[in-house]
Amino acid sequence: MMKNILTAFIFIFLLTALPAAAQKPVKLGGRIVKKAQANSTQKTKSARAALTSTPDKNTAAAIKQATRKIKEKTIPYLSHKDGHIFMAVVEADPDIRFSGTVFEIEHHGKKEIYGAIATHIIPSNSNNVFGIPRHFNATVYLPQSQTNGHIPQDILSYSLIQEANDVYFKMNIPAEIVAAFPISTFDMALVKFSAEGEKLLTPFTLAQRVSKKEILRSVGYNHWRFSFIPQRHILRKTPTTIYTSMPLPHLERVGLCGSAVLTPKNELAGIHTGSRIDYFFSDNGPTVSYVTPASYLRFLVKAYHNGGKANVPFYLAPGHFMKMDISEYPISFQLLGEKHTVLFSDRVHFHFPHTRLNQLLKQFPQARFLRVSTHRITWAKDAKALLMTPDNQPPYKTYLYDLQKRKVVNATGTNRSK
Repeated sequence: MMKNILTAFIFIFLLTALPAAAQKPVKLGGRIVKKAQANSTQKTKSARAALTSTPDKNTAAAIKQATRKIKEKTIPYLSHKDGHIFMAVVEADPDIRFSGTVFEIEHHGKKEIYGAIATHIIPSNSNNVFGIPRHFNATVYLPQSQTNGHIPQDILSYSLIQEANDVYFKMNIPAEIVAAFPISTFDMALVKFSAEGEKLLTPFTLAQRVSKKEILRSVGYNHWRFSFIPQRHILRKTPTTIYTSMPLPHLERVGLCGSAVLTPKNELAGIHTGSRIDYFFSDNGPTVSYVTPASYLRFLVKAYHNGGKANVPFYLAPGHFMKMDISEYPISFQLLGEKHTVLFSDRVHFHFPHTRLNQLLKQFPQARFLRVSTHRITWAKDAKALLMTPDNQPPYKTYLYDLQKRKVVNATGTNRSK
């Protein structure tokens, strides 16, 4: 037993050094975490029971204890059990859960409600049953007073949870993933809830601006309980990512991807998409978390209303952007001279190397063009997986970007069939 636990923790230690998207808490990670926690304290078991069981005499006490601990950490004006956040639970293993955030946005003068999750919790092949498919149940906790005792007909199932002097409904709302960014770009997916279930939710509003001086906080669910993180300091900001501190150890972060990252005004600053040890910030390599700014949710909503298509400004290097469809992700890039001679060429191994490209532009001042090739993600026919294009396939599109004019001057492959 001790050997198994030691093996699990060695794996988890190594996992923290991986990029955010490589830390997908799906089948393997979920099972190792569960194994490492097999002999955990009764306090941990009680906290889990408070979220998963219908109350009886024992779980009622556990719920009260978990509630006290939560209230000690939670700011008074933020109630987590009122439909601000939800859980996406793996059907094959209910102990594997991921966070989701509810938000509101105005589209053509009308306010609409959506959810957001991290793309990397969606399987990349249909044989993986330890992720979230296109159609799933969003689990929310709502105070009885918020529902007025009315359970909409499209709610799939519900149960009552007794917590202190309050009674909560645990409800499963039908939900569908209706648009998504690839993992290697913005790692966010858009969720649409059932019409009646949507009315029960309490959305966050999007922050218009996030200052580097602001101290952010986040709310979500790890694999065992509600999680509130009050101190997330902004370390750095780029056009695509907010880098923040992360005080929680790795085990307590499992499942938090997709959780809401909030400003001091309780507005949605962005969506938490992962953490890793990052040596960019110091030689000691602190744990750094990644947040996709909430502004990118607007492009997902646009795609939802536009047959899945929406152009998003993709950051290349300081001062350089080009537009790609939300489904695309770069696979290679080349620096070209005035007469299209190749000065430098490389594959994109995961995230586009913005910092490296900026260095290369200084190294090759004679470069006139940047050629970027892309692949794209598509849903599997059974809607259980979001597929990436095989590496041996030709590019979906190839863009020729003029570094002097700072715009795309040619794009090929745009008329290729789906």
